[in-house]
Amino acid sequence: SRLVSKSGSPITKNGINVPPSLFVNQKNASILAKYIFDKWKIIIVKPTGNHGGKGIIKFDDLEQFKDFVEATKDSYKSYYIEKFIDFDEHDYRVEILKNKVIWCYCRGKNVHSFKTNISSGGHLISDIPSKEFEEIAIKAAKIIDIDTTIVDMIRSKEDGKIYILEVNPIMGIFVESFIKNSAKVIERISYKSLAQDAFKLDLLTKHLISLVK
Repeated sequence: SRLVSKSGSPITKNGINVPPSLFVNQKNASILAKYIFDKWKIIIVKPTGNHGGKGIIKFDDLEQFKDFVEATKDSYKSYYIEKFIDFDEHDYRVEILKNKVIWCYCRGKNVHSFKTNISSGGHLISDIPSKEFEEIAIKAAKIIDIDTTIVDMIRSKEDGKIYILEVNPIMGIFVESFIKNSAKVIERISYKSLAQDAFKLDLLTKHLISLVK
C-alpha cells in the first residue's frame, strides 16, 4: 500500500511523515513535470505493481524524466511520483502481526545510493530500529486498518525526521533462511539480531491454528 501525502489525509493528520507524492496519468506527468522538479528537485518513480525495489528510478534532471515519460507512455497508464528523501546508510523495517510488533531490523545501502532492497544490492545489518520506529509503524498500520504488515521507514538527512516509505500488504520474510539460502545474498552473516525465524514461525503457526478453530 502506498502512503500518499495529501493535505488533510489521515496519515498526516496523525503526525506521521510520508514523502510528498503524486499519482498521475501519462498526459499529466508531462504537463506537471516542470512544476514537480521546481518543487521537489529530485524525485523517484515507483511502479504500482512490483517488489524488491525493481523498477524504482531516481531522477534529478527534468529533461531525463520527460524522455522517460515519452518512452514509456504506451506501457504505463499512470506514474506514482514521490519526492526523494535522502537518508543515512540504512533503512528501518518493523514487522507487525495482529497489531503487535514481532520483530524489526535494518537494511544497508550497497550498490545503489538509495535502494536497500536485497534484490537490488542492499544488505542486512545488525542495527535494530528503536521504540520510536515501532510506535510509528503500529500507528500507521492502525490508521490504514491493516493488522499484519511490514513497514519501511527512513530518517531524513535534511530534517532528521522519520518518514514512512511503505506499509506493505505482506508481513516480511524469514530473514535467517533468506540469508542461508538466497542467491541474492552476498555476505551470509547471520547476526544475533536477525535470529528470529523460529520465533516468527511459532507465532504464525499459532495464528493459523486460531483461525481454523
